[in-house]
Amino acid sequence: MAAPGTYTWTNGGTGDFLDGANWDAGTPPGVADAAVVPVGTCRLPDYVRVGALAVSGSGAVVSARTVAAAGYSNVVLSVAGNLTLSDGASLTLAPVSGLDDLHTLGENFCSAYNALSVGGDLALDGSARLRVAAGRRMGGFTWETGCGFVDVGGSFRLLDASVFEPVCDGYNGGTVKTTVGGRFEVGANAAVFATGRGMGCYGILGWGLGAGDAGTTGAGHGGSGQNGSAKWGSGAGCPYDYAFAPRMPGQQNRDQTVYAVSRGGGAVRVHARSIAVDGAIEADGLECNGGCASGGTIWLTASESILVSPDARFSAKGATSTINAAYGSGGGGRVAFAERASAAQLAALTATPDSIPEGLEDVTQEKLAALPGLANAAAPGDTVRGNAACWGTVVWLRNPKLSPTVLLVR
Repeated sequence: MAAPGTYTWTNGGTGDFLDGANWDAGTPPGVADAAVVPVGTCRLPDYVRVGALAVSGSGAVVSARTVAAAGYSNVVLSVAGNLTLSDGASLTLAPVSGLDDLHTLGENFCSAYNALSVGGDLALDGSARLRVAAGRRMGGFTWETGCGFVDVGGSFRLLDASVFEPVCDGYNGGTVKTTVGGRFEVGANAAVFATGRGMGCYGILGWGLGAGDAGTTGAGHGGSGQNGSAKWGSGAGCPYDYAFAPRMPGQQNRDQTVYAVSRGGGAVRVHARSIAVDGAIEADGLECNGGCASGGTIWLTASESILVSPDARFSAKGATSTINAAYGSGGGGRVAFAERASAAQLAALTATPDSIPEGLEDVTQEKLAALPGLANAAAPGDTVRGNAACWGTVVWLRNPKLSPTVLLVR
């Protein structure tokens, strides 16, 4: 067996990963080889394994979904070692079409699931972007398991102006679950962006609670969506999801006069050994002429510390229409932390998300006092916090038996 080598993408063939004409060695990299993509677009088949992957410059790696007899197949990218995205590079495990239009959603989002597995470290810098979309909720994939996966054995670092974008399946609301064996870090100018990445189809879709109807009612999530006459009036979007372990995206809404959907906020779900946030995590709903979509979910858990800078920005807001504010706001989303939680406590939290597991305590008020920026994280648009009808939820749970948390100050 040949020793592992480094294979550089030359962009000289069809653009497909398996076409050897695209690689300097004349053959695609194997499971132990390092792949380097400095330029052009590399289209992945449904399943790829490499030893390491570096995408830089203007390089892009995208999934090229194929249609199987039973429907769309899943896409899996497995990197045994480190994965780095730098400069203006991007990695997209999702249909490219439709992702840049936050108001639309086509059938090309349909898949079983999408998964990225990194055995070593995952690092983004420059203006690099990582996009992973969830598939439809089907088979063994549920709200608890997730429908899209990012699994990192080492650290996951977002540096400079890089962005991680988990995209919900807008048809059934399946979410991306991110698991990190080491530290998950969001730098001061970096972001996790899920605004408008939640529910995105109208009509029979969603849960039936809080979906805006013909633009006259704001969708609900952690808080109730308003309607034009009363914040708790007939037709107002109802709250749903769980305060302590939220895992559902925000709901969509429709323009009053045209069949145009504004997507709800997506779901940012990260489970790591430790977490440090100095940048932004956003999962806002989008506005439309009437109604407006609800805010999404931010759920962060760590077996060790969660360090949050006073300058960090969390947002899961419901939208308020700048065109016709009289139709009210979408409900605020849900933001939740579980710090220094054991594996047993996290399992209990996932299994019974409406109650606090034994050994964890609610320290939300302490955190709100120390981090005033959290106080507006789940507000519906520009509505004040005192408007209980639309306000979402912010909850911070902590295991007091372990060493105290140190506030991250830059």
